[in-house]
Parts: sequence; structure tokens; C-alpha cells
Amino acid sequence: MHYWSRSRNELWHKGATSGHFQHVKSIKTDCDQDTLLIAVEQEGAACHTGAHSCFFTDIYDDRQDR
Repeated sequence: MHYWSRSRNELWHKGATSGHFQHVKSIKTDCDQDTLLIAVEQEGAACHTGAHSCFFTDIYDDRQDR
């Protein structure tokens, strides 16, 4: 997976330095085709904190299965 880094002002390949690569499994778009949802298989941590995902802080969660 490749991303644009605003802080470095360059394209970067996720995992090139850390070894924590992301392998694209599917790409979907919304009904307006202005948003992409990309599912990846993650090798190692995705987040710079060492977490598997950067989305680990709940703002709201009313699910009963937790």
C-alpha cells in the first residue's frame, strides 16, 4: 500500500522501512465514487504507536458483544 505523506511531501510505501507491509485484499467505492474503502492484510503494526490499527480509541460504542 502506498500513501502520500504531507509531512514529508512524498509518496511512501507502507512497510518499506519498518517491514510492516499492507497487502491489498479489496478496494470498494461509495455510491458517489468519491471515497475508497481499502481492506488490507496487515503484517505487524500499522500504527506508529505499535498498535495493529490506528483506530483503537472509541468515541462511541453501543455494541453489546464486547
